[in-house]
Amino acid sequence: MAQYINIQTSLLRYCIDTAQVLKRLTQRQIKELNLDAYANEDELPDSDFIGVENLALQSSDDRQPMDSFSAVITVSTQNDINNMRLVKMVDHIYESLRPTKSMTLFDETSGARVGKIICSGQTSILPVQDGERGRVFQAVVFQGTALDESIN
Repeated sequence: MAQYINIQTSLLRYCIDTAQVLKRLTQRQIKELNLDAYANEDELPDSDFIGVENLALQSSDDRQPMDSFSAVITVSTQNDINNMRLVKMVDHIYESLRPTKSMTLFDETSGARVGKIICSGQTSILPVQDGERGRVFQAVVFQGTALDESIN
């Protein structure tokens, strides 16, 4: 089965890779985070960021090396006039996570490619949320299927 830790690792890798693209789009440094590791907003870095949170996994049966999941990719900007950096970031993420789009499933230990993740179901952009100290948040919720091709 495509293990939870491999899916988590792959989504964090998606955030790392996407942060580089967003940096070119916005001309700003973008940090990548596992947002489930932060208990409150005060602990977040004072910068723009992208992060994964709320990963939920549902397995199929043991005969198929495939698991379904849902997750949230959240971005945040600070001191962003008219939220234009935020809009550019969310637009890129939304387009890359639409149904039928795919990304690599990585092994958590070796970093090797072990399969693929295919976005499926519905992809949604949630409303903007105001934070503290000039920070805003917006999230893209998506569903996917992880196929571990290393399992026979």
